[in-house]
Amino acid sequence: MLEFGVGRTLIPSNPARGVPLLKGEKKERFLSGPEVARLADTITAMELGGAISSMAAIAVRLLLLTGCRKTEILTLEWDWVDTERRCLRLPDSKTGAKVVPLAMAAIELLNGISREPNSVFVLPAATGHGHYVGLQKEWERIRAQADLNGLRLHDLRHSFASFAIASGHSLFLVGKVLGHKQARTTEGYAHLGADPVLAVADTTAARIVGAMKGIAERTAISPRLPISELPRRPGTGLR
Repeated sequence: MLEFGVGRTLIPSNPARGVPLLKGEKKERFLSGPEVARLADTITAMELGGAISSMAAIAVRLLLLTGCRKTEILTLEWDWVDTERRCLRLPDSKTGAKVVPLAMAAIELLNGISREPNSVFVLPAATGHGHYVGLQKEWERIRAQADLNGLRLHDLRHSFASFAIASGHSLFLVGKVLGHKQARTTEGYAHLGADPVLAVADTTAARIVGAMKGIAERTAISPRLPISELPRRPGTGLR
């Protein structure tokens, strides 16, 4: 704010310049496969039992299947849903207008929603003309029932990214799906690519080991034979 004031010549200088900023604690939480299954089962059971609304159940499922931010799903309008081209055309978001690609599972979920004739929203409010706003309270009940205490709604977006990267997709493409404007935003998920990277290392090393064994067999030399016991080449003194 102070730098903005300097830029607009509202103040002569920034009195806070040089003050060290506190480093925020990085919060990272990613659902595992079994945790996703437990969450899905919990949502279904609670919805059927009337413990949560269908709006909450749909919202959480859409967050899981799209990697969207909470506000992008809660404020989603039907005019922004393009099932033919399988995407959401969001006119505004944290990073401005963007297009979100939709998986078939997300399309099927959206196609199964009963559209309210008097509302433009995919998730309309129970009363009035606005959108559904009670997700946080219902989410707290869901995560408690699923034994996922501390899990934030935004962590569902992180989980989408983790599953994408663990499947071997590049950070560039994952960033495109999530709507990141800058590559460094997606690079925050780089550590999640350990499994695919290790797979490359394993397969490469396995081929090298195979080649090494082939050399050992051709020369009739055991790879574990001590150097002192290797035969000398005649007339050279070399092993």
